[in-house]
Amino acid sequence: MHEASSFCKLDSPLSTVGCWRIVTTALLLAATSTTGCQTSPLNFTGTGCLECQSKQNKEEWWAEKASLPVGARQRYEKGKMWPPFPRPTGEEQQMSHVFHANHYWPYPYKCDDRRYVRDIMESHAASGWVEATTLYDYHFEEDSNELTHTGRNHLYWILKHVPAQRQMTFIEQLPDAQMNQERMENVKLAAADLMGEEHVPAIMLRLTSPYGRPASEVDAMRRKEIATLRSPRISYGGDTGSAEIAKTGASQQ
Repeated sequence: MHEASSFCKLDSPLSTVGCWRIVTTALLLAATSTTGCQTSPLNFTGTGCLECQSKQNKEEWWAEKASLPVGARQRYEKGKMWPPFPRPTGEEQQMSHVFHANHYWPYPYKCDDRRYVRDIMESHAASGWVEATTLYDYHFEEDSNELTHTGRNHLYWILKHVPAQRQMTFIEQLPDAQMNQERMENVKLAAADLMGEEHVPAIMLRLTSPYGRPASEVDAMRRKEIATLRSPRISYGGDTGSAEIAKTGASQQ
């Protein structure tokens, strides 16, 4: 290092750029003299590493090194693991690969995060479409297992407005297998009558239960509740009381 820097004197015939090139080369020789071609495709040792240099200059060598994980390596020292949480072990990354990882961070890990979020959103959307395309027990007549007027309207909405990839129609499964079969057949006939046989969707049973009640049942319950309300127990004679109070005040005056 001293010999290299001695060239960069003011009275030296070498240019400033040439001086710094010499200094840079000396620094590289000093930095790589202990590692040789184990960490770089360049050979600064000059001690029989031509075969190693030829191997490292190949694209396969760089592709192999590119597969090394990013981040600090975990090591064992003085009875402890440094750091104490999981970290990759083994060979360090090449400096160019470290720069690449820092420059484009958090790629490619952000791709996995985005895919995870999209999968959750798709799962919720799929569950919502299954719920929307289900015909429940209250959509069928109890005696004939045919669709009610509300059931036919809901089936028409499924066939008309639901996207084609979501048009699979589900029927609430009952303990009676015969009733389930009759309802599936009735739904197929109703779909063919509404949109044509070529537009009959896939139909399958679904083990579920409705989250709410049909509107007719809610209306009937509310009407019965209103009909059974008790009359108020406190009678309000507001006008009579006010007149008596006014008379009493006038007589006292």
